[in-house]
Amino acid sequence: MRKLFVIISFMLFSIKGSCFSGGGKVSMNGTIVESACTISTDDLWQEVNFGEVPLSKVVENGEVTATIKAMIIHLVNCKLEKDKGGNWNNVSITFDGDTDSHHPDMFAMRGEGRGIGVKIKDAYGNVAVPGKVMPSLPLLEENNNLDFTIHLKRNNDSLKAGSLSSYIRFMVSYQ
Repeated sequence: MRKLFVIISFMLFSIKGSCFSGGGKVSMNGTIVESACTISTDDLWQEVNFGEVPLSKVVENGEVTATIKAMIIHLVNCKLEKDKGGNWNNVSITFDGDTDSHHPDMFAMRGEGRGIGVKIKDAYGNVAVPGKVMPSLPLLEENNNLDFTIHLKRNNDSLKAGSLSSYIRFMVSYQ
């Protein structure tokens, strides 16, 4: 926050100290929505670091050993009663990102390395397909944890060592 304030202060000082003629336009938009819960601010941006994975750790079934990581999305301050009557009963999540070109149920990884994709599963074994809504889960009063595992999996590309990354977004919806 302090860096942002310094930058804004500098910009305002620069404009005030210069001879400025002209104008501009700022357009803003948004939507106010009714929501059953709030996503914990700690979970809005998550980084999952698999570290260095030797090529020798890729096993025959395509699972990369020792590279299953947990990811939890905490839903907090849940109120099941809707403002306009009725109740929120379920929560569902959609993960979205680049789809692996060989496996439509995996997310692509980008970078110098090759041969690995990302698979996400919920606590019940349901696989996240990029852009598709996962099966809904019952919503509980107060707090809910949405538990997922992230797996590095072989795809059909030949293996090549190098850095890899993936950017995956998620959206939570309530019914």
